[in-house]
Amino acid sequence: GDYTGKQLGATYFRGSQPIDGVWATRDIEVLNACVMPVGYGMGDHRCFVVDFSLSSLVGRSLVRVKKLKARRLNTKLPRVAERYNELLEKNLIRHRVDDDHRAAYLAKTKEEARTALASSEEKSKQYMAHAELKCRKIKAGRIPFSAESVTWIKRSEVYRTLL
Repeated sequence: GDYTGKQLGATYFRGSQPIDGVWATRDIEVLNACVMPVGYGMGDHRCFVVDFSLSSLVGRSLVRVKKLKARRLNTKLPRVAERYNELLEKNLIRHRVDDDHRAAYLAKTKEEARTALASSEEKSKQYMAHAELKCRKIKAGRIPFSAESVTWIKRSEVYRTLL
């Protein structure tokens, strides 16, 4: 073959010509290769054993995917939207956010109005965030962390990329 420069014999036990092979792109680093004699491995073809460098298969610097938090507020779920609105309205009334709007309307200067509206906006943001946190529970089946689970997860990812 091209890798060793040696002629490859029959790869099928009844054949006289090689009909099997292993191909890789130029960026895959092949460290070693070997063709087993007939009878080794599964089936009636000769078994190829190829040693690739892991870093050329998976890369040297893996991109970390940042897991985004699920938003609890989903307005397509009527029950969730109703609960969000209920919680938000309750907080806006309890903490008298309308008083800030009234103060802005009755303000004598633009600066007083701006301050009152900024206060109202800040409070409203806090109450919206609180209502979003409380409007529904999200249940996620998480795998408990362990070094062994990380090893097996990484192995399965590498195997899936090879298949």
